[in-house]
Amino acid sequence: MVSKLHWRIYRYRLPLTQPLRMLGRTLHERVGLLLQLEDDSGNQAEGELAPLPGVHSETLEECLQQLHAGFAESKWPQLAPALRFGLEMAQWNLREQQGQTTPAGPLVMLAPLSVNGLLMGSAADLVAECERLRTAGFQAVKLKLGRESVATNVEQVRVVRESLGPEVELRLDANRAWTLEQAQDFAEQIQGAKIAYCEEPLQRPEDLPRLHESTGLPLALDESLWTNPEPSTLSLQGVRAVILKPGVLGGWRATSRWVRWARKQQLRVVFTSCFESGLGLAWIARMASALSHTPTPCGLDTGKWLVQDLVVPSPKVAGGFLCLPKTPRLCEEVLELLEEGDG
Repeated sequence: MVSKLHWRIYRYRLPLTQPLRMLGRTLHERVGLLLQLEDDSGNQAEGELAPLPGVHSETLEECLQQLHAGFAESKWPQLAPALRFGLEMAQWNLREQQGQTTPAGPLVMLAPLSVNGLLMGSAADLVAECERLRTAGFQAVKLKLGRESVATNVEQVRVVRESLGPEVELRLDANRAWTLEQAQDFAEQIQGAKIAYCEEPLQRPEDLPRLHESTGLPLALDESLWTNPEPSTLSLQGVRAVILKPGVLGGWRATSRWVRWARKQQLRVVFTSCFESGLGLAWIARMASALSHTPTPCGLDTGKWLVQDLVVPSPKVAGGFLCLPKTPRLCEEVLELLEEGDG
């Protein structure tokens, strides 16, 4: 797949502004790999490989081993999704700099992309943050649930819905935290809260149809897509949207297949990140703009969790829209060179 090029592999570590708790893990920094490709004319392009512990099944070290093997043998067999995402990003960006076409289409500066605000925390803290997001012009907000009791989560939903007002769309994400009985209790208590959907509320996703039948709770699929390469195996009863994480699904081609399927099923498509750096966020934003002609607000308001970014200036969210910088450069002080070579 890769012609005779000079390549470099860097490791980066980006401290977080606050601990990130997801799927039973707590992270204090975002660690990943940067793949840089350079041709004989001096054109350079980068790709980000950043498997998130607890989300990706592959580890950073496994991605590094696959990279080494690929460059050594000049063959790229079955790749881990995080590696496919970053390798594809670097290769296609380099081809565009060389004036070649790619499935991504022409390289253009994106218009600002609508994003949803991301909320987590106590009911008291949520009031002020809701006011900030509503005043800033966010069209949609996602509230993370499942870390506290069902009663606490119900109170959080009520506080957020009241604080946001009816004009802002409210999305919920429970990250498979609840039993069927807990989710039914939750759904019954938030009747009338006017939510767009609740992502993956159940520990046993096979019970999602029963949950919708008994409560009418609108659903969205996220984790269910990671282990179901064949969409026809998914139950869509009560499902309103699919949440697409290109870094988990395996890059542009894999994500585009899910987009085509979702359109046929008349499901909303929401692009989102795995807390990648600004480099990865920009690539996902490009996917959202290219693959979904009228993208719903995306889950790309995650850069605020980084104390320092991989690129400068970073993508910024203003007025509920993600704005990409015209000429970002690598933040070299966060990079640790691991290996380089020609391949």
